[in-house]
Formats: sequence, C-alpha cells, structure tokens
Amino acid sequence: MAKMKIFEIARSMQHQDKNIKSGDLIKFLNDNGFDVKGPNSNIEDDAIAFLMKGFSKKPVSYTHLRAH
Repeated sequence: MAKMKIFEIARSMQHQDKNIKSGDLIKFLNDNGFDVKGPNSNIEDDAIAFLMKGFSKKPVSYTHLRAH
C-alpha cells in the first residue's frame, strides 16, 4: 500500500485548482470518517482515492500524484 502526506496531495491538486489547501483536504476527510490530524499525516490508498473522487473538480490520476 502506498502512503502519501496530505500536503503532497494538496500540492498536486493545486495544479488544477489553486484554491485547494491542506486544511480543506483534512476537513473533508475528517467529515467523511477518516482520522487525519494534520498536513503531515500519511494517508493510505483508500483515502487518496476518496479525495480524488470526491474532492477534485477534475480527475487527477494517481500516477500524476506519485511523480511529485
């Protein structure tokens, strides 16, 4: 299983929406049952996929995220 930090995901998503912040992702995950403490928290594949599906306005490929 791959792990990524919240701030890495936010940075990758900012290529499509400059207004996305780590705090937005943390709140979204916490509101949907994921236990995330802060921007340096590692999240697993299921939470990453959930963010990509539910939070981004345009699809962001998982491969694109791993490149950063």
